[in-house]
Amino acid sequence: MSRTLSTRAVLIAAVLNANLALAQDTGAAKAAEPEFKSEKYARSYAKGKAAFDKDEFKDAAKEFKSAARGGKTKADRALVTKWADVCKKGGPLLRQAIALRERQYWNEAYDKLSLGARRFVGTQIEGRFRKALLEVDRLLYTPIETFDRPSPRYGKKFGKMFIKDAKLQANGTVCLHWQSTRNGKPGVLSVKGVPPDWSAYGTLEFWVNVRVPGKGEVILMSVPGKKKGQTGRSAAPPGKALHAVLQHPVVLPRKGGWQYIRLDLSKFKSQGGAELSRVQEFRLQFGAGTTFDLFLDDVRLRKKNPSQGKNKDGKATSRRR
Repeated sequence: MSRTLSTRAVLIAAVLNANLALAQDTGAAKAAEPEFKSEKYARSYAKGKAAFDKDEFKDAAKEFKSAARGGKTKADRALVTKWADVCKKGGPLLRQAIALRERQYWNEAYDKLSLGARRFVGTQIEGRFRKALLEVDRLLYTPIETFDRPSPRYGKKFGKMFIKDAKLQANGTVCLHWQSTRNGKPGVLSVKGVPPDWSAYGTLEFWVNVRVPGKGEVILMSVPGKKKGQTGRSAAPPGKALHAVLQHPVVLPRKGGWQYIRLDLSKFKSQGGAELSRVQEFRLQFGAGTTFDLFLDDVRLRKKNPSQGKNKDGKATSRRR
């Protein structure tokens, strides 16, 4: 079954605007500078910021805690205390995520960075989480269709239209509006030229904003593989074409607003000897007579973790999701 992750709406915006957010974070931090009762406390504050810039969060928290005692006003003390709290709580989480990324536990790193980007929104460390999140996003995801480039394949004749109105978009980029046609024909969205080998990926993910829900399915067209007991590829009966496909139902959420759909590739059902290592085409489709109306964006593949070294027997081991 599909899973909706509506809480990740903030996350995609964070990923795509990481550099802008980092600049905004820095500007906000510079704009709000506290005043102190004496130079001693000001020096502690400066040391704390220097340690923060080096990702030395434990030392930074200690200096900020000391500086907070000498804040000139209650507001000054609260500002410096916020710096200390961010270092104490956000610093370890960021370091853990970066360590996981370096060990190639990309999925675990991504989840921790996602958590940090949400938990510390509006704080001095938010930009660090977003920057690291963007780096892991590039390692983890492979785009299938972003809809950023208009194509005649997505015309009004087929119930499809590109949306440039920022108020209707998921993350500030062009998305697709797709609805059932009056003639009642099946609705099909097809993407060819996809990566042929999907065996290194764990999930297929995309954004939807549903106006009228409908029951559809994802179809992966595949080159026929071998079946047990056969010496060659699957053969079609005389006079019939062979269709090798992997299928997964998609039940669209009934409530509106942008939501995230994640499909586990291991749950796709194979027909005709279809294999994830031989994918030719991606399809999202609705049967004849099905009424639906939705916005769609950012169809992507999420990788499993790479191999994690070798065990005592010299065999490759991995930690995957």
